Amino acid sequence: MTSRLVLIYQPRQATPSNLLAHPTDSFKQFKKLLTPGKIGQTLCLGNLTDKPTYDYLRSIAPDLKIVKGRFDADATSLPLAQTVTHGSLKIGFLEGFTMVAPMEMDLMLAEANKMDVDVLCWGGTHRFDAFEYENKFFVNPG
Repeated sequence: MTSRLVLIYQPRQATPSNLLAHPTDSFKQFKKLLTPGKIGQTLCLGNLTDKPTYDYLRSIAPDLKIVKGRFDADATSLPLAQTVTHGSLKIGFLEGFTMVAPMEMDLMLAEANKMDVDVLCWGGTHRFDAFEYENKFFVNPG
């Protein structure tokens, strides 16, 4: 079986003022870490608000999955949540604003069960977190 590295990307800019003042800071920092050919799939947890970042993510992994973030106002066709499967592992991902109460473990478990996933990834808090709860794994890339 061929293994694929999956990248989970959450843009750092969280407010409209940050997006306007520093539109490419996150992109520049992120770009230094990656080279094309190493990543099999990218899961973007919303707020992918500029075309250069989108184009770059596509260049390092053409299999780019994106969910709608709170600042993706013009991206009306993006889903609020998605699920991908890697082998027997099902990964669900969404931007944190769609969750009723991020970090309420029982509600997060209910979301993972509703999506029927083994791993639930969410963003929007700008704080890394990873834990296991009731045989599910939860990851927030920060």
